[in-house]
Amino acid sequence: MYVRTTDGLIWDAATFELQQVLQPSSAGCVFEFWHHMIERQFLTLHLIEGDTSLEIWEEEHVHGDQWEAVRLPIGRIARPWRIKFMAEKTFGAGTVALDDMRLVGCQFPPIRPNCTDSQFRCARGACVSKDLVCDFT
Repeated sequence: MYVRTTDGLIWDAATFELQQVLQPSSAGCVFEFWHHMIERQFLTLHLIEGDTSLEIWEEEHVHGDQWEAVRLPIGRIARPWRIKFMAEKTFGAGTVALDDMRLVGCQFPPIRPNCTDSQFRCARGACVSKDLVCDFT
């Protein structure tokens, strides 16, 4: 996604919302992406569950002309969800760009026919390490 802020009025917003509804995630879910912002711009990331939108990250960028990586732990989400970015125009010209977005570790463990002695069998048929049982995740 690329937004050029020379057009529009002060505090106009550009929205990039992933239309794909993501399924419930595991406790180790992480969202990774790169962003590039020139001049003083605002970028926020929202997590949407049903009708609820929660801002989970923001950046007011006044750094130089460089790409920056973000690794944002999302964690366990029990309901279907979506991601939305919002870039807001401030004073003057500038740009906001996003690239290489990916979800890491969001899937549940696969269903297995058998578990080892060091694993616990979950109700859905997956095997997890016994030290992960009752760890509040």
